[in-house]
Parts: sequence; C-alpha cells; structure tokens
Amino acid sequence: MNNPSLPKRCLHFFRWFCRPEYLEEIEGDLEERFQDNLERYSIRKARRQYAWDTVKLLRPVLMRGLEGDYPLNHTARFQNYFKIAWRSMLKQKMYSFINVGGLAVGLTCFILIFLYVQHELSYDRFYSNADQIYRIYKKQVSHISSISENYSAATPAPLSTTLTAEFPEVTHATLLKEQTALLGYQENHYYEKGLWADVHFFEVFPYPFVQGNPQTALAKAESIVLTESLAQKIFGDENPIGQSLIYQNDIPYEVTGVVEEPPINASFKFSFITGIQSYQQFINDSEGNKWTNNSYHTFFTLTIGANPLVLQDKLPTLLEKYQGQDDTYPFQDTYYVQPLSELHLETKTKHEFGEKGNPQYVSLFSLIAILVLLLACVNYMNLAIARSIKRAREVGLRKVVGAARWQLVEQFIGESVLIAFLALLFALGLAYLLLPNFGDLLDRSLELNLMKNVWLLPGLALLVVVVGGLSGSYPALFISSLRPAQVLKGKTNRQRTGTNTQHWLMIGQYAVSIVLIISSLIIYQQFQFIQNKELGYNKERVVTIPIFDWGLQEHLDVLKNEWHSHPNIVSATTSSDLPTSIQSSTIINDDDGGTEKDDLNIYRVRVDYNFLNVFGIELIAGRNFSPEIPTDWEEGYLINETAAKI
Repeated sequence: MNNPSLPKRCLHFFRWFCRPEYLEEIEGDLEERFQDNLERYSIRKARRQYAWDTVKLLRPVLMRGLEGDYPLNHTARFQNYFKIAWRSMLKQKMYSFINVGGLAVGLTCFILIFLYVQHELSYDRFYSNADQIYRIYKKQVSHISSISENYSAATPAPLSTTLTAEFPEVTHATLLKEQTALLGYQENHYYEKGLWADVHFFEVFPYPFVQGNPQTALAKAESIVLTESLAQKIFGDENPIGQSLIYQNDIPYEVTGVVEEPPINASFKFSFITGIQSYQQFINDSEGNKWTNNSYHTFFTLTIGANPLVLQDKLPTLLEKYQGQDDTYPFQDTYYVQPLSELHLETKTKHEFGEKGNPQYVSLFSLIAILVLLLACVNYMNLAIARSIKRAREVGLRKVVGAARWQLVEQFIGESVLIAFLALLFALGLAYLLLPNFGDLLDRSLELNLMKNVWLLPGLALLVVVVGGLSGSYPALFISSLRPAQVLKGKTNRQRTGTNTQHWLMIGQYAVSIVLIISSLIIYQQFQFIQNKELGYNKERVVTIPIFDWGLQEHLDVLKNEWHSHPNIVSATTSSDLPTSIQSSTIINDDDGGTEKDDLNIYRVRVDYNFLNVFGIELIAGRNFSPEIPTDWEEGYLINETAAKI
C-alpha cells in the first residue's frame, strides 16, 4: 500500500474523495493493477494509467457526501429503469397480469367512490358567493312533550325582510317555495317544476342570465324567468323575452329572463321561477305579518368576515320580538344559521329541497375506498416479496458493479409506479364503463370528465405516485437489503426473506376482506328487511297520479267515477299527500277545555272516504269515514296509535 513507485498525488486525491467503506478494497485493486502495468510498461506509462484509473473512479456512488442528490443524467437513468421494468413485466406475464389486474380493480373501486364522494361534497359550491350564503332552519318543540320535537326548514314569510332590516351584517335575503305548475303557450302545455321567489332571489343566488336583467326580472308580480332548456322547448329560436305564458290555465305571466340550467349538484333544481308577489297565500301571510305560518325557505348572504354564530345568538331576541306577540302559537321555536354548503348533507330537517345526501354514507364509502385500495397495495407487496428471491441475483450483481442501496430502492419503486400507472389506465376504462350503473345504483348523475373536473387529473397523478410508492416501498427496502456475496453464492438468509412480514400482511388482508364481506351481508339483510317489512299500508299495485291543475282539483269526484268505471281499476281514492310524504301539520287537543300544555303538533293528510280501503290500512278501533254522515267531511278525524297513546 506504501510502494514508493505509486503516484502519491493521485493516491492522496483518491483517498480524499473515496467513501471509507470502499477505500481499502478499491485501493488494493488499484495497486495490483499498477503492479501489473509495471511489468508490462514503463514506470511513466504505469503511473499515467494509474492516474487515469483514479479519474475513472470519480463516480457519485463512490464519492464522499454525495450519497443523496447528485448531478447525473436523470433521463438516461430513468430510461434504464423503465427498460428493465418493462422487460421484467414481459418476462413474467402472469405475475404482471395479476399485479396490474389487482391494482386496476382496487383503483376502479377507489375512482368510482371518489367520484361519488366528490359529487356529494360539491353541492351548492358553484355559486360565486357560496361562502357567504346561509339559510335559517328551526327546531320546533310542542308544549306537551319532547316527542313532538322536530327540525324543519320551513320559516315564516316576514323573516327574510326582517333579517335585512334588523341586522346590518345581512346584505341580502330572499324567501322561496317549491311549486309545480302547468304552463301554456298557444296550443301547447308544459308541466314543469319551479320556484316561487321574491325580487331579491338573484342577489342571493347569482345565476348567470342568458337574457334579461337579474335586477328587474322578478320585480313585477306576474313575471316568470325560464331556464335555457325550457325556453328552447317552448319558444324554439323565437325570442322569449316579453312573451306571455298562461300559468295554470288561468293567469298570463310575462317572460322577463332566461337563465342557465341549474347544475346537477344544485340542491334546488327548477325549470322556471315566478314572482312570489302573485302567490295569494304569501300575500295573506305578508299583510298579516304572520310568524306562525311556516311555509317558506329563507336564505341570505352575510358580509365578508361576519360570524354566522354571532347572528344566530341574536335570533332568540328576534323571535321574542315578533313571534312572541302571538299568544295562540303553541310551539317554542329555536332558529339556527346553516351554511349553504351543508344543506345537501343535512338529514334531520323536514320540508327540505330536492334530493338529499347522507354524511354517514359519505364517511362509510370513503373508508371502504381506502380499505379496498390498501388491500390492492398489500396484495402487490405479498406478490413482490414472494418473487424477490428470483431477483436476488440481479440485486447482488448490481451491488457488485457499484449500485448503491438507494438506487435499487429507486428502481423497484419506479417499477411499482409503472405498474400502478398501467393499472390506472385499465381502471379508468373500467370506471367509465361501470359509472352509469354505479350512478343508477346510488341515484346520482355521476360523470368521469377529465376536462370539466379540474381536480381529477392532478388527483389521479398523485394517486399513481402514492399507490406505487406504498405498494413498492417494503419490497424495495427488503430486496435492496440482500447481501451480494451471499446472494451470488446462492445463499439467502431465511430470516430475512420477509416471511413474517408476509404473514402479517396476509392476516391483515384477510381480516379486512372478511369484515367487508360480513358488512355486505348485513347491509343486504337490512335491505331485505326494509323491502319485506310490514309498513302498515299496501304499496303493491297502487298507482298514484299527481293533479296540480286547479280546475281538475275542483272535479275530483268526476275523475274518480270515471276511474271506477274502468274494468282494471279495483278502487280509487284522493288524498292531499301520500303515506310516505305528509307535509302538512296542525294542532290537536284532547278536549275543548284543554290548556296549551295539552296541545299536540301532528302531521296530517286530508283524504276521502275510500282512503283506508285503497291502501289497506287496518282500522283497530272506531269507524271509518262514511259518506252517509255529512259531518265527517268537516269534523271527522282518524288518528294513529302513537297519537292515541299520547
């Protein structure tokens, strides 16, 4: 090692840059090569060759302090990794198919559930001022007991104007109500769903106008704003502004605006909006300043920086000031302020808008998506570890020629990322094919659109990196830890083969799979229970026809007689609501001399004499309505067992 004929400067330079763990072995090789050259060449040429051999050893893997980042040709290195990974996949076709297929199935489930969760959380966030929009809902408690406690989104008519008058932090407020109406134009009629709304609706909800002025669109009582699709359906290429539509075969309404279609993630969808000033019930409630008739939805916007909870704390004083003046009101109301973004996943309130989501479903589906993806990753880990022995010689050879451990880790994780990317391509195809059926199953309009969904592409790219890194992390660390000397001699330390880790991974995989299977069976049984549960009324072979035309509602007896004459109709009845959706409520008392403490708030439905027979509802006490007793029409009531016990 101290041969005086060695070029000392080159030797000192080599000892300066070479990493200690390689120094002794490589220095010995350099000296042996130098001695061989001395026998073949002159001392001067041998020293030049020694210097050149030293320069060639200036590799990042051998240099001190460059174990991490280093200036290499990254493109060439990653191309090499890609070639090796691709050849390895082609060589082991069945292994590659199982890996790609397993990850593809897991990613497909994850993408489908991700689209559902994203859809549920995106409701009502498309408004430009969505963070400033709130609504009022209430808790209503009867004086008799907490059994009559319920939450409702219905509020009184004067609330919206009172909010803007009493609280400076409320910039705009509007009230609205759902409706369904028959719209007539020339000889054509269109049965559509819409809204009653006041003049401030478009100040709170800034829908883009295609035609018309949002400031004046609902200023007149008999004004109507159409969506773009309804305007096209009714008027075609004709300009709809200023045209007249006959509302409910009775009142002409002037078209004052055309707005864009409400998106699929809007809580309330509509085809038209009419001015609520023409709604007679609203006129009566407003003129009488009635705070006891809760029939409208109140929305408002707050100034930027205003605290909605501070406003909520002021609402009891507001109720005391206005609602407390009515001694006949038998309830104790509590108002709450809720952001618009929480409206879709609010499940405890009644009298709500549109289709509702369930926050528990969102959380459960999210958990299932993560578990399924983890199962796919664990499956990849198990297969990679089981196959690691076949690649042990490759690892040993790479280490012998100078590959560092972190380079091997980088290579194997790169392979798993490549497999994850291929799995993602298959997963996108599967998700695209399965999405219509998945959406029908959940009753949601889901779409896989990479252009419209700005978060989808970055999310998928991140997903590939995470899944690839997670799946390949342990196999890469395990394989790269093998000792080259033992591997090349065909000796593998059985204690380091990853067997114990594989056992734990498989146990976890089976445990999660069993939990998911059992949960699926329980959910299936619950659905079977729901479908076969005795509901207390007959729902089979019952056809319902909603009648919203005011003229037809005045001749229901004539319609019933015509239906009874049909040979395939066994019986017919009329009612204000279906047993599954009763919207109206009233106050009952056990006798005329009862006090307010005896008042009970109940939901009610108005029916005719044949209602119990059509729906097969059992009468356990008393008698049914009778057409022979005229007072039944005005004074007769049937109550259920729960109301009777209270």
